[in-house]
Amino acid sequence: MEKFDNELPAIEKQISEEGYSPDVCLKYGLALHRQGRTDEAREAFSRGLSLDPFHVELRHQRARKSMATNYWQAISDYSLAARLKPEYWEIWYYMGVTYYFVRDYSQSLACFLTCLDKGKGSGDSLIPTVDWLWTVSKQLGLADAGKYLDLVDENAPLEDEDNYAYYRRILLYKGKLDPDHFFDHGELKRRGGSDADFVTQAYGLANWRRFRGEMKEAGEILRQIREHPGMPGAFAYILAARDIQEFGFNESLEIQNRSD
Repeated sequence: MEKFDNELPAIEKQISEEGYSPDVCLKYGLALHRQGRTDEAREAFSRGLSLDPFHVELRHQRARKSMATNYWQAISDYSLAARLKPEYWEIWYYMGVTYYFVRDYSQSLACFLTCLDKGKGSGDSLIPTVDWLWTVSKQLGLADAGKYLDLVDENAPLEDEDNYAYYRRILLYKGKLDPDHFFDHGELKRRGGSDADFVTQAYGLANWRRFRGEMKEAGEILRQIREHPGMPGAFAYILAARDIQEFGFNESLEIQNRSD
């Protein structure tokens, strides 16, 4: 964070001298977000959009900072951004995640298929997109979910270290990792003990067990995610809370009797 300590005063000085513009609002919002001031960041993006409603990156960033809580605002922003710049694969990716949050799995699948096409099936987009395609397909009960896993070569080196957690999940889904020894704690430590790596992997493992009918084991993993410190904004943390409620786990992680 230290390298960003001086950016806000510099941007605020620029605003005081030159006024607001869409690009300055974008820069200001991103700087506010890096300081943990997410609500103010959204306001900065909204201010920029009042000056240029068709600014794609402002739409994208406001959606990114809204998608964990204001789902439909995020989807609305993503939908317009996707129409303005349909080749931008990241928009389709995060819109797919947000549709997953609201349990619209058909729309989520459509977004991830478009993301796969726009990302050309390679590079930064491939591994996380394949993971989501498999997960959404399983949620929809599709028998051919496994076909997406074939797009990832487990023998090829991992080119983007940021995809480590999703890559591990894909290896699990393909039967290449033992679920009882899923976490490589030595590697997690080498990577700095990343909380994001742990909870992202854990949510994949919980889903894998749930799809196999291992509900008690899945519930235990979901509770571990919710008890893990420091990750309230992570997708896995948000989804774990949703799934605990949706599948009726009580405090002892027994399945409740449900009338619905």
